[in-house]
Amino acid sequence: MTELRPGGASSVGMRLRRRVAVCSAVLAASGCVGWDSSVEDDLLVFRTSTSVGPARKFVAAVPVEDGDTQLSLTALVGDEAGYAARIRNPQREIVYEASDWWTADRNKTNGGFNADVITIAWPIDAFDAPLTPGTWTVETRFSAARAPLDVTVAVKRDSDLTSGVLHADIVWAGGLQDDADLASGVSRALEIWRDDVYGPIGITVDAVERTWDGPAALASPGFGDADAYLDAVGDKALRSVSVILVSDVSDGANVFGVSGGIPGPLPGTDRSAVLVSVGDVAGRDGVFTDEEARLLSETIAHEVGHYLGLFHPMELPIGGGQAIATWDALDDTVACARLTACNDALGDNLMYPTPICASATGLSCSAFVRQRTVSPDQQGVVHRAVLVR
Repeated sequence: MTELRPGGASSVGMRLRRRVAVCSAVLAASGCVGWDSSVEDDLLVFRTSTSVGPARKFVAAVPVEDGDTQLSLTALVGDEAGYAARIRNPQREIVYEASDWWTADRNKTNGGFNADVITIAWPIDAFDAPLTPGTWTVETRFSAARAPLDVTVAVKRDSDLTSGVLHADIVWAGGLQDDADLASGVSRALEIWRDDVYGPIGITVDAVERTWDGPAALASPGFGDADAYLDAVGDKALRSVSVILVSDVSDGANVFGVSGGIPGPLPGTDRSAVLVSVGDVAGRDGVFTDEEARLLSETIAHEVGHYLGLFHPMELPIGGGQAIATWDALDDTVACARLTACNDALGDNLMYPTPICASATGLSCSAFVRQRTVSPDQQGVVHRAVLVR
């Protein structure tokens, strides 16, 4: 691996001139592949387009300076699949090994599991080895050799991991913005998200709404409608999260929202979005009550939380029942063993996997448990995220 970097004191201009080179075992015969570098939205960004070689792996060498707080890598591998296998610090010590999490009862990142769009960030939380000056390496492995490969690496520097700004692109699909009742409900929900959910944890939401003439119903990001997603978010700003408002998530019944990843990709891909079904939240009458507007705000905040790197504090039992078998990797979200205990201990957490009905009228829920609690460890994940500036 080779790396070019300027001497002397660091500055934005000097960081712009830094270069990182990639040496991969698959490219050993031809040497290193250079990256294009730039500064975008206060991120140091490196990009390269290449292909997976015969050994089916690729190693990115990322230069880190004092003050850098998180790196994020996104790799697109066409019709094939891959995963982030390991991360090493400058001393060549492994700080993340994907296989450690394959059968674990804790969730850390989706980056270590097979996908056609790989996204991984480091460090994820306060328990991870922090970035230290030197060359960090991220090794990715793939299902096939010689597949086309596009890689984007971003490095964040943040002197305050207790406050920040999140830019959100709110995308109205299929003319839904013309429905005055939906528009009114979304307006109230965005205000609650900004002022009452993310504001108290130090995140300023800068949301801009726009319209898109794509379909009003979409499959979950990465599971269909790829061309539509690329049309909607293909040219998204690197440091923004796209929230697409639809009438229905077409591949899931009664699904309020879906995130394109945990964490989500920075460049525009068919997974680079949070999908929110305003139609499902509004119900059959299509009119948002105050309770439904609040539920929509918490749904948007929840799914964006996934995109920033947060998991559910626990996963619902597969096939029903009470036994909980999987939790997040954070210490201050209780590892409850049964669903009823989880409802009591974690039911007000923003990342709880489902809304909880607090009061029912007939077969309908008229009031939900308020889910706005974000634990200190969860806040640490959000503030470390490259997307939060």
